Amino acid sequence: MSRTRFGRLAFTLVELLVVIAIIGVLVALLLPAVQAARESSRKAKCQNNLKQIGLGMHMFHDTNKKLPYNSVGSLGYGRPETTSGSWPYQIMPFVELQAAFTSTQGYVAYDTSPAHVHDKKFPIYLCPTRQRRAWKTDNSTSAAGSVTDYAINPRINFLNNPPVNLNENNQPDANHGFPFITDGTSHTMFCGEKALQTGQYMSDLIGSFDETLWKGGAGGTARGRNTTTFNTGQPAPAIVQDSPTVTHGNRWGGPHPGTALFLICDGSVRGVKYGADPLPMMLPNDDRLLDAD
Repeated sequence: MSRTRFGRLAFTLVELLVVIAIIGVLVALLLPAVQAARESSRKAKCQNNLKQIGLGMHMFHDTNKKLPYNSVGSLGYGRPETTSGSWPYQIMPFVELQAAFTSTQGYVAYDTSPAHVHDKKFPIYLCPTRQRRAWKTDNSTSAAGSVTDYAINPRINFLNNPPVNLNENNQPDANHGFPFITDGTSHTMFCGEKALQTGQYMSDLIGSFDETLWKGGAGGTARGRNTTTFNTGQPAPAIVQDSPTVTHGNRWGGPHPGTALFLICDGSVRGVKYGADPLPMMLPNDDRLLDAD
């Protein structure tokens, strides 16, 4: 009777192995769901960033009676006393970044002093999915500092169909407002996610269409419609998902599965599938918009 009651006080090795195997299977089944939930949360935050940028863009327009633009490189780094700086810099006072805006008073170039006023993290301009460096200190091309994952559509500041070889990203202020967008604000893109190689996320190198948001005119803060063929097999101007090898220069795209996110001029945010041509929603006067999710 004593043996029957107290003879077995532990699991056998086989039973332990079975339990471990079951736990392993459950983890394998649950991990993709957890990762998908995390990405869903990060994508929602990215959408919220663009919505806040949209509010800032509209407030800028209400105050200045024109839209922000990408500026030109010859004007140098953004300063409150001038009209220099790219579009993210211009809308800073309207997205609760007034202190950062005014801190650049008098700085015509990248600040290498102990103050480092241009080395700041602005979550509103960064896609959470990428989890990238907030600024770059390599100043070999005179465009170091805080970076942005969102780029402006330069065609709202220029002709409907610029010449093929024109640098769309480096144009003077045309003082265009919403009336210029004859399609209506719901048919034209203001800004969106820019394509990057995944190796750029943690890179300190400036260039490759990832220049600082403090200085306008470059492709790091704007995207045109490059017609070079993708090395992923997608059609030439297509929106593309980030990868280690994708040809990303001057192209729209993002890190999210399925779609890249875009802010439309009416303030809405839409996801557009990879492989689509962005031109229909870039042109302000052609009455077309991409099918979006």
